[in-house]
Amino acid sequence: GGACGGTITRTYSVTDDCLNSINVTQTITVDDNTAPTFTQPGNITRNADAGGCTLTLTAGEIGWPTGWDDNCTGAAYLQAHTTWVRSDSAPNIDDPFNTGATTITWTVTDECSNPTNKVQTITVYAYNTFAIDVQLQGGMLAAVTRCIKFTFNDCPSGTPVVIDKVVAFDASGVSVAGQYINGHTPSDGLPCGVYDCVTAEDTLHTLRIQLAPAISGTQWVADFTGGDLLTQGDLYNDNLVDIVDFGVFISEWAVLVDPNTNCSTPWPHADMDGTGYSDATDFGFISSNFLFVGDLGCCGTPFPGGEPRQSITIQEAIALGLPMWLDLNSDGVFDAVDVQLFMSGVRPQEASEATPGQVDSESAGAATAE
Repeated sequence: GGACGGTITRTYSVTDDCLNSINVTQTITVDDNTAPTFTQPGNITRNADAGGCTLTLTAGEIGWPTGWDDNCTGAAYLQAHTTWVRSDSAPNIDDPFNTGATTITWTVTDECSNPTNKVQTITVYAYNTFAIDVQLQGGMLAAVTRCIKFTFNDCPSGTPVVIDKVVAFDASGVSVAGQYINGHTPSDGLPCGVYDCVTAEDTLHTLRIQLAPAISGTQWVADFTGGDLLTQGDLYNDNLVDIVDFGVFISEWAVLVDPNTNCSTPWPHADMDGTGYSDATDFGFISSNFLFVGDLGCCGTPFPGGEPRQSITIQEAIALGLPMWLDLNSDGVFDAVDVQLFMSGVRPQEASEATPGQVDSESAGAATAE
């Protein structure tokens, strides 16, 4: 009956010695009701492409069934009779996929019209991937971690998206192998869409830098290195390097801390070079960057820090959370004179004597707060 079988009818005749006969028939039907087998392409889970909320995959990325087999039909026929249907009714298999789950139902049919269906699922998260490189000003004593605050926006009317991420840095202060924001939840993911601005800052140590992100392939990219590295010295997190940061530095002198920070490390943390305490290098960051102001936020949002201050009253210092003993010359003001006195070795009576080192004019590069 051919590849798919058929029907055979046999007639049996039985005759006795007296020539009495009887005829009976037997029907034999051969059917191929065994469906073919194959392996469907693997499921795919991705973030949406940067700049939108859809994912574009090539036909090669989606894949094609393999391992065709059947009891009666050859593989070449099965390959030629492989079809697909997308759950979103897209006419082309490589049309963009929307967020959520889209299924591709693959069907392989043998010569005898026996079909086998298998499902491949394409899941697109409503988030974009962001590849970011970050560099901290100055070399580190050793590899450290820092919590970097990234803020994304589409100006002028976008809603800011803030992501705090622990970034690993090598001893040169460069992020290790780049840092990827590739989460799939509101707590660690960048919602899919358009962004024309991103800022970065280590809120415990650096000024803020603003960049316009770019799209490379399917992900956003931003490079906070080289001329756009994170400038250190803002210990008060007001996007300024001024006398207040000297106050934080002096108040933390001789205080041992973990050189690594995470996004739960409390303020203050005056160790900028990874030594585990405030030292001459940290002093140098503040003095060399004195009166620097960080970038505006996305869409021109100013930081509430105002203008850099060269002096503050002790009452103001106390209101900012600084100790009153910063006034080393007892004139009611914390200013460059007090910083210079500290550099020369003058210490308040309340300050700890167990200092890890001595800041002097030579070791601090003859820097002053003036």
